[in-house]
Amino acid sequence: MEGGLMSIFEKYTKAWNESDISALLECHHDDYELINSSTGEVKKMGDIDWDQMINWMAAANVEKHSCNGNF
Repeated sequence: MEGGLMSIFEKYTKAWNESDISALLECHHDDYELINSSTGEVKKMGDIDWDQMINWMAAANVEKHSCNGNF
């Protein structure tokens, strides 16, 4: 897909694969919410432990990211 949606997705994927937290944060708006799909827990940007996120990014073995379209 051309345009904003795919370019943001590609930027997010690149940031994740490179464990680049600064680039990852650039992909999120201030009112972003992280929703844990298994527990339903919702965290706002200020609630997210970004050091923990970096550890998750480094530990994740993601071969293919997908976009679920929940925007």
